[in-house]
Amino acid sequence: MGSAKAFVNNMLEVFPGTKSNKYQWLELASEKRAEFLLKTRSEAAEKLFHSPLIEKITATLTPAPVTEESDVAEVKISDTRKIVYTQFNFVRKVYDIDGEQKTMIVSNQDFAPHQAYLHGLFASPDNKIIGIGFAIDGSIDNITVKFYDVENKKFLNDIEMFSGDFGMNWFSNTQVIYTHGESSSKGESTVIENVVTGEQLFKINHGKVNSGDWIGYTDYSTDDLILQNLKNSKVLVYKNLKTTSIETESDDKFFLTANYSKELAGGIYSLEKTSGAALVTFAAPIAHSHLNAIQTVKRTEETPDVLMAQYIHDAESTIVVYNLDGSIDRQTVIPSDFAFLSMSYEKDSVSYVITVNSINGRSTELKWPIGDSKLKIPPEAYLPKEKAEYEIVSRIEYFKSADGELIPARITHKKDLLMTGSVPVFMDAYGGFMLQGYLAPVVNKMRLEFIKRGGIVVGTGIRGGSERGYSWYQAGAGLNKIKTSQDLIAIAQGMVERGYTQAQKIAMTGTSNGGYVVASAGRMAPEAFGLVIPMNGVQDQLDFSSLDRWGIGWEDDFTNPYTAKNFPFIMVRSPLEVKFQVKTGAEFLVINGENDTRVNKVHSYKLKALLDDNVPGKSVLLSVDNAGHWATSTYLLDSIGIRANSIMWAKVYDFMGMAY
Repeated sequence: MGSAKAFVNNMLEVFPGTKSNKYQWLELASEKRAEFLLKTRSEAAEKLFHSPLIEKITATLTPAPVTEESDVAEVKISDTRKIVYTQFNFVRKVYDIDGEQKTMIVSNQDFAPHQAYLHGLFASPDNKIIGIGFAIDGSIDNITVKFYDVENKKFLNDIEMFSGDFGMNWFSNTQVIYTHGESSSKGESTVIENVVTGEQLFKINHGKVNSGDWIGYTDYSTDDLILQNLKNSKVLVYKNLKTTSIETESDDKFFLTANYSKELAGGIYSLEKTSGAALVTFAAPIAHSHLNAIQTVKRTEETPDVLMAQYIHDAESTIVVYNLDGSIDRQTVIPSDFAFLSMSYEKDSVSYVITVNSINGRSTELKWPIGDSKLKIPPEAYLPKEKAEYEIVSRIEYFKSADGELIPARITHKKDLLMTGSVPVFMDAYGGFMLQGYLAPVVNKMRLEFIKRGGIVVGTGIRGGSERGYSWYQAGAGLNKIKTSQDLIAIAQGMVERGYTQAQKIAMTGTSNGGYVVASAGRMAPEAFGLVIPMNGVQDQLDFSSLDRWGIGWEDDFTNPYTAKNFPFIMVRSPLEVKFQVKTGAEFLVINGENDTRVNKVHSYKLKALLDDNVPGKSVLLSVDNAGHWATSTYLLDSIGIRANSIMWAKVYDFMGMAY
């Protein structure tokens, strides 16, 4: 069969240039374990596949079948011709419809058996080339865009785009500007590529797509933001605006945000398009908040444009209307009972319109008339849209972490739930990369099902996220990364101390960075949890920079693992390095996607191997074939994600002894 070392090398060959972890893996690996990992699934995992409960949950998650294709999007080419993106159950197709002739161009099934989510249509300015985006590994990372020549009815060159979040813009009728991650650089690279010839005309490390003709990127040696106009080569330089992006624009100004700025975090800044005048600072209305969304709003011809912004502190939103000179026109607060969705302006009612979701799943448009200084929330906004069989209550509670910091968590359950002191609890965690955690109202179908059947869902807002702005992120990043795990442990222990549950009744899960966080907490305090479910987690904190394709860009969050002075900070929190003190405590269900192109699947294999040594028989590895970074995702509406999600929840219900 070959040695364990050969096995590890074989596992990593899909990532050329990477190396095995000299610190941990080879010491733990054995012939027996290598043989087990080659099978990818333990006997315990195989048993999960045959549970009758899985079929019940699958039926709940699977959308009702439809009888015909429905149009999702289209691009009109002429009066008689259009390109159409359709959906039919799990199948997504793109057609070229010319009069009565209908030709399929491409389908997500062309990428089978892998998960492939059709990300959208991107038409060139003259509509002669159509970009068709696919997330091959089932996430918004690593988007493959195929370009279709409308006139000649053929495909041109493909591009690989780093993230659907950052997007792709057309720079001309044949050129696109997009982001691409590189393992040799920190951050992203910005590429301008001719999709007809394949020629890459321009490339800047650490770049980011911005707006129109302008591109912004950060010089990591100085943290200076550099804006360059790609048509007239005009260059503007601004100090200490790390990872700033142009979010929206008016006729004569760009509006930028600087959530990651060292000195100006959470701010909004305007840039004159023509004169390149100095940035104007828009004052943030509250301290320690995260600027989550901004957009310019055109009102009427007689009234000037305004800028609307949403700031978040924990789960509470403050909506601010700015005049374009940076002064505040008005502001109002949306309580934590609601999750902000969007904002706009309605000319007929002369009102701003803010769309929210309530804790009872109701989507509501809240109108804020120009003449009112504060937003009035009608009582019916708090009620379910339709009569529900049970009523949900939800609130934010605070738990004291190891250093005394109060950590927010959303507690959601049925109003009439009997608190017995052993209620099943399901916790969600992320805590990284200045992304929002789980303080918003619960809308996920399976979490609502868990609540319906007598459980409590706990959404955490641990440090490393964006719940209180840049300082909250910094408090859980780099050498402070251990605090994310400590925060999670504090919440679990607090749930027990407050009489909600017992440790063995707590299940927790997280994906990617969150997969690392829950594994770290479960290893640091195994007695505080019952079931730990790390999904696609970055478990090897000593070698992610070489194991993972984009890993070198994660060092701000995880620290540089090759710097000796950082070792003491890593060794006390890394799931593979923490000294395991007890042989009892949490069980682990380790999940990964076999085709994950963001986090190397070997992270999950290593964690499973270590658990086999430390606590034999108390872990299961569920390796999902043909799945990517979001192995159990159901938003893709494909059978792979639904099946994997069903297996996970079947394990949760079985572990908790709950009926389904």
